[in-house]
Amino acid sequence: MSRFTVVNLHEVDDSVGDRAPGIEGRFARKHLESRDLGISLWRYAPNLSSSVGHSHKQQEEVYVVLDGTLTLFVEGEPLEYVLSWAEFCGLRIAVEPGVFIPRRRTQH
Repeated sequence: MSRFTVVNLHEVDDSVGDRAPGIEGRFARKHLESRDLGISLWRYAPNLSSSVGHSHKQQEEVYVVLDGTLTLFVEGEPLEYVLSWAEFCGLRIAVEPGVFIPRRRTQH
């Protein structure tokens, strides 16, 4: 038995299908024979915004954005408000609710 498994996420079936137009989701947990680790590939159509979220009781999530931008919310608040800072042009800028949060795409 190999010590590792190689899975091309592009070859895993899209589990979202027509249930959420503009979103593609591919989940590789069973392909990796993993009990606790979930790896997934998500693609969102440009300018897609969603008010739907979810939470876990025993599992954390890590998001890696390979292209585009991502805005995370914690209990309805932008993550930057929860952290009390936002990163912009390599600087950590203090923010509080009501303060404009600069978008990463405006750095260039």
